Amino acid sequence: MKQLHYVLRTMWHNRGTTLIKVVSLGLAITMCALLFARIAYLQSFDTGFNDYKKLYGISMKYGIADKAVWEHRCLGPLPKLIAEAYPDDIESYTATFSGRYCSRIMVDDREIKIIGWAGEPDFFKTLGIDIIEGNPETLLQPDNIFVSEETAKKIGNGENPVGTTVRTDGGLYRVQGIYRTIADNSTVRPDAVFSLADARRQWNFQANCWKGYFRLKKDIPQERLDAMIEKAIRPAYPPNGQWDLFGVKLGPLHEVYKNDDYIKRMCTIMAILGISLLLIASLNYVLLSISSLSKRAKAIGVQKCSGAGNGCIFGMFIWETALILALALLLAAILTLNFREPIEEMLATPVSSLFKEGRTSIILGILAVVLLIGGVIPARTFASVPVSQVFRRVTERKGSWKRALLFVEFAGVSFTCGLLCVMTFQYRYIVDNIRNYNPAPMALESNWTQNKSGYELVAGFLRSLPYVEDCAGSSWLIADSFEGTRFNNGIMSAFSAVESNMADVMELKILHGRTLKAQGEILINQKLMNSLHLTPEKALNEDKVINPGYGGPYTIVGIIGDIDLYGAYNEAPNSMIACPPEIVYNEWGWNHNIITVKLKPPYKENLNKLNEAVAEAYPDAHAEFMLMTDVVKMQYSDIRIFRNSVLTTSVIILLTTLMGLIGFVADEIQRRRKEIAIRKVNGAETADILALISRNIMLVAIPAVAVGAAAAAWTGDLWMQQFASKIDSLWIYYILTAVAVLAAILLCVTAMTVRTARENPAISLKSE
Repeated sequence: MKQLHYVLRTMWHNRGTTLIKVVSLGLAITMCALLFARIAYLQSFDTGFNDYKKLYGISMKYGIADKAVWEHRCLGPLPKLIAEAYPDDIESYTATFSGRYCSRIMVDDREIKIIGWAGEPDFFKTLGIDIIEGNPETLLQPDNIFVSEETAKKIGNGENPVGTTVRTDGGLYRVQGIYRTIADNSTVRPDAVFSLADARRQWNFQANCWKGYFRLKKDIPQERLDAMIEKAIRPAYPPNGQWDLFGVKLGPLHEVYKNDDYIKRMCTIMAILGISLLLIASLNYVLLSISSLSKRAKAIGVQKCSGAGNGCIFGMFIWETALILALALLLAAILTLNFREPIEEMLATPVSSLFKEGRTSIILGILAVVLLIGGVIPARTFASVPVSQVFRRVTERKGSWKRALLFVEFAGVSFTCGLLCVMTFQYRYIVDNIRNYNPAPMALESNWTQNKSGYELVAGFLRSLPYVEDCAGSSWLIADSFEGTRFNNGIMSAFSAVESNMADVMELKILHGRTLKAQGEILINQKLMNSLHLTPEKALNEDKVINPGYGGPYTIVGIIGDIDLYGAYNEAPNSMIACPPEIVYNEWGWNHNIITVKLKPPYKENLNKLNEAVAEAYPDAHAEFMLMTDVVKMQYSDIRIFRNSVLTTSVIILLTTLMGLIGFVADEIQRRRKEIAIRKVNGAETADILALISRNIMLVAIPAVAVGAAAAAWTGDLWMQQFASKIDSLWIYYILTAVAVLAAILLCVTAMTVRTARENPAISLKSE
């Protein structure tokens, strides 16, 4: 108790330093816990299903020769084909459709946003999802749905919604059952499951837009499983030399997400950031503690002279660290609770999900590391100082360890700031670098009409609005989704069916020729022109007819620039934009699924007016237009979220390092106060004193910042590997960031030193 009493008095006496330690550790513990919990959360994806280790997902390599790649989707008939071949090994299977199936349910006048999937009765059994109420066999009927427990509460407003009829863009559906809400760290997480029979009415079951899942009865070695699958599929899907099913494989579903290259890359970088922050915070605590040696040495000497042994001194410093950690943990809890929404937005994960399922042990591990580094090192240092040395100045002058700790902190700041800089500029680059069309005035919404005449009435209404320049319909969202087609001996291309004025609405960049004017005309991009071995002259004059299907042949009337249909992650593909003949709309049922409106500026203000006008004119549509620029940002939301995590980590590391630097400089000034006074008496100017202190610190800072910048360059290159479109001359950003960090360090040192440098030397020498 005496030790604890002394520790409390010491902490109160040095409350300024104690506050700095608590704040720096509290911020660091908060961010470290969030980063490590986020990693654990990502690594535990798809483990919330019953007996999840027996749950397997299907992947398929499908396409043309070297262009075929493995994808986590399949042809619709494959799951049944494989399951029927091995009834003794496969307990159940299901085929599902998760594409843009349904995004909202209307109940009376309420709109409920959902993620809708289509599934079979065995969907729940195969995935391992508990049924709360209802018979899954009702999903055999096309107009039935099951909803999650969470969605059921929204539909019923606290009452049981089973038997309720709800409306979607696709028609009326009857709620037949409720299932347990799936954990949010799952790749299969529908809010509602529609009948697969309904999806098969709308989508080609033979296409490659389906997903398949299996529940195995027993463990099967991967080599044997691969051979089984190959044997099962080949009779129905033999190679044909062009459009081939190159392979199918099953793998544990819980390993698919965490083994994705992007997830592994992100987890690696978050681990580096978390470890860096943890070490910097711990070493900063050591720096602040040992920097107080000159102030606390006399008190320790008195205690040792009074009979306190090394163990007693060691124990007091461990107690002090433990109390400061307890206060820091309390601060971390307060920050997390009060800034819950910004944290969840930053990590795109509920805080409650991050720290459940035993992940609270992460916090204990962080505290143990800080106690081991931040508590033991200063405790051993103070406890090992002999009584004969404790009052001597030589003890205070041994500062090489301080510079080593400062080196690590400076390197950490340079590392995180360099990484942040590159991430920020890359994000701005991919968001703003929209090639060959103008997204700024475009507003988008799904077509809520049921036929072509209904669409034409809506289009006429939209064009009559004073803040709308024009509008056009398309079967797919041009810069996000499209139909694939193969022609001319296997050339693949993206195909989009549009109204003839769509090119003008998008402000497409026409490189050669003209825009669309009539049905039966088509625009091809420059890459497709090259793939067809054409020149602009041949494409527009000699070989001007092209037949990609979809109501073709078409007449090529223009060559457009490449559009990043895949975003910044892959190169722009072959693509074409066509105005199909009337028969396509009549026979295939295409009815301009997407309505694109071209607004007049100011776009945000006019978007609000547009949505108000549509809500008033079509109250049952529940339509809400969204700016294309916001759609583009949503495509890169993962990058924005990750960048924000790095930003927060960088700010905390910067603040922590500044606290350590302030403590170090203050100790240096205190230790060398009389030396500075003597130099001033001998004629030294203020600039000389500033150079004296700054030079010693910059000798540490320059190599440390260089090491940090090199580490940032390595990590940044790892992160940039995912992009096909990226900023040039990255080395410039790392150098500029390093220079900025050095300037900030120099500014901080100068600001702290200038007062002492201007001080009357008599004040420091009067006690001599």
